[in-house]
Amino acid sequence: VRRKATFAVAVLTMAVALGANTTVFSALKTFLFASMGVPEPDGLLAIMPMHALEGGHGSEPYDEAYPNYDLIRRTQRSFADVMLVYPGITSWDDRGESRPLNMARVTASFFPAMRVFPTLGRAFTGDEQEPRAAHVVVIGDRFWKSAMAGDPDVIGKSMRLEGEPYTVIGVMPEGFALPHPTDIWIPLDVPAGDRVAITGARHYQVYGRLADGRTMRDAESEANDFTKRTVAASADNREFRYEVRPMRDAFLGGADSTVILVQEGAVVLLLLAVLNLASLLIARGFERQHELAVRQALGAAGARVLRILVLQSLVVVGTGAAIAVGATWLAIPWLRGVDLPSLTYFTSRITLDGGVLAVSTMVAGIAGLVAGVLPAWFSRKIDLAQSLRSSGRSITLSPAALRWQKGMVVIQAALSLVILAAAALVGVSFRNLERVPIGFSTRDAIVARV
Repeated sequence: VRRKATFAVAVLTMAVALGANTTVFSALKTFLFASMGVPEPDGLLAIMPMHALEGGHGSEPYDEAYPNYDLIRRTQRSFADVMLVYPGITSWDDRGESRPLNMARVTASFFPAMRVFPTLGRAFTGDEQEPRAAHVVVIGDRFWKSAMAGDPDVIGKSMRLEGEPYTVIGVMPEGFALPHPTDIWIPLDVPAGDRVAITGARHYQVYGRLADGRTMRDAESEANDFTKRTVAASADNREFRYEVRPMRDAFLGGADSTVILVQEGAVVLLLLAVLNLASLLIARGFERQHELAVRQALGAAGARVLRILVLQSLVVVGTGAAIAVGATWLAIPWLRGVDLPSLTYFTSRITLDGGVLAVSTMVAGIAGLVAGVLPAWFSRKIDLAQSLRSSGRSITLSPAALRWQKGMVVIQAALSLVILAAAALVGVSFRNLERVPIGFSTRDAIVARV
């Protein structure tokens, strides 16, 4: 019974550690390598006004005002196309029932800059951005298939958005949903007030596609010129400076760095589990020394005995890895459902694919070998006479094995303290964030979301 309990604890320990690594790695792989659904995504940059924080504590990104976008568009030299985007939610009248849709109002330069065009119909033109132009809409492939049953004759049909009729003129390719999880794209008609105002009218996002022969360094250099031009054009811009970032980085907003940090924590947890298993197997190996001596006395080669000990470690780790994969498979739907609109494009693509399974298998194999090498090393030379005369219970660990066990216990304790300290610091950070004043009294203030 004791041996079964020990085996179960060892398996569950490895399952937790390997499950954490597999789950986090599946998210990290998606954040770092998921396709943006556009050709040459590295050429797409976000042009971001950065507002200086009080006390000189860095800066934070802001949305843009139309007059600044227009000035940048007319004077820039680094981009083949510059686009203005206003993401939001609109209401679709679905046979008398109102349904929310993720919507993006974009300039006509959006599709050429993305280098992605409708597979059915066409994109809208600059004339269709004018205030009195006919209402047109381009719909996403997912929306087309789910809400319109993939109707091949959808072009030219009408749909009502916020009570107004819109004519469907195009269907985008499968997988394209930029600049955020988007169901439909509408021509951006900038209100008259927003065409001249800056303060209080920063509602828009600006992206650009690098021109042929231009580099990120060129765009970064020109961002300094954007700052000078906009400040010269209006005093409302004096507290802002411009930066350019890859569109992927702008969408992730640092989430990739956070996942890398979590992955590092998962690796520490795995190392802790491997040390725990190795320490356990060293003790278990000396308990089995009488059995191993009998095997050698009956003619088993020393290498075969070593293989038995390493195989024992691989069985434990392999069983834990199988449980870990199952746990990850159950966890991924939860990750996909995390309500973070800016990250939905990436979280919706998290999957337990062949690449993740291959890495997880490799990690499990290495962990099993590492955990099994030390017990095998200490059991490589067995004193047959002494072992055969002794029972398994009377055999004690060698001085070298005792030193290794004590060393591993110290390392495990140190790693545990690191994990606990990191968790405590994160908790303190969240507590401090909750205490930051937000600039107004929240007493009796209620927000309702329908």
